[in-house]
Amino acid sequence: MKLSSLLLLIVSGIFLQSNAQQDSVSIPDPDEFKWHSHIYIGAPFVNFNVTHYPHLRQAFKSQGVGYSAVQFNTIASYGGALQGGRYKFGVEAIYGLPGSDTKKQTKVTGSYIAYLLNAGYAVFFERNRQYFINIGIGRVESTASVYTTDASQTLAFNNLLSTPIVGQSPALVHQNTFFELSLERTIRPTRPVSLNSVFRIGYRLGINTVPWKTDNNILLSNAPVDRIHQVFIQSIFVISKSHKRKSKV
Repeated sequence: MKLSSLLLLIVSGIFLQSNAQQDSVSIPDPDEFKWHSHIYIGAPFVNFNVTHYPHLRQAFKSQGVGYSAVQFNTIASYGGALQGGRYKFGVEAIYGLPGSDTKKQTKVTGSYIAYLLNAGYAVFFERNRQYFINIGIGRVESTASVYTTDASQTLAFNNLLSTPIVGQSPALVHQNTFFELSLERTIRPTRPVSLNSVFRIGYRLGINTVPWKTDNNILLSNAPVDRIHQVFIQSIFVISKSHKRKSKV
C-alpha cells in the first residue's frame, strides 16, 4: 500500500513538473505584443528582378547593339521597419548585382542601387500569418556599359587619358524617383525575438522620364529618355523584436 502510494506520488510529481515546463516555454498570444521592430535581410541568388528601359533599348538597337527587352539582376537587400498592429513603416536599401546581355558582337553590363521609404497595411492579420499591401517611394541609380566583343584594343597605362578608346562606351547612368507597390506574406511574430521568412512581389515605376547621362564629364547629345519599369521577387528573412503591452495596474 505504501509502495503504491509512493509510485502515485512520483508519477504525479513528474506530470506536474512536465506541465510546468511546457507552460514556461509556451508561445504567448501575439495580441500580447503592442509593437514590433523588424530587420530584413535579403541574400542574392534567391532574390531577383527584371527591368525594362524601352528607349535605351531602342537607341542601342539603332546602333546594332543587342539589348533584351528586359534585363535580369539578382539582388541583395537590407531594411528595417516598425510595426504597430496592422500598420508598419520602414526603409530599405537594394543592390542589383551586375548582369550582362551578350548578343552578336556586343555586350551590355548593368547594375543598380536603390533606396526607399515604405508603408504597409496588413489586409489579412491572422494569428500566424500576415499579408501586407505595401506602398513606397524611392530613388534608383542604374548603370549600363556597352562594348564590342569581336576585337580587342591595347592601351598603354601611361596614356589612359590621351588614347581614344574605340568599341567601348562610357558608363551610362540613369537616376529616377519611383513609386513602389508590393504584396508581402510573412509569419506573425509570436515570441520576444523571432526569425521568420518573408515573401514579397512587387512593381516599381518611375515618376517621370529622365535622360541617360554618363558618370563623368562627358555630355551626351540626343540621349534616350526613360523611366524605370521593374518587377521584383524577394524571398528574405526578418528578425523581429516584439514589445509587450504595459500591464494595467
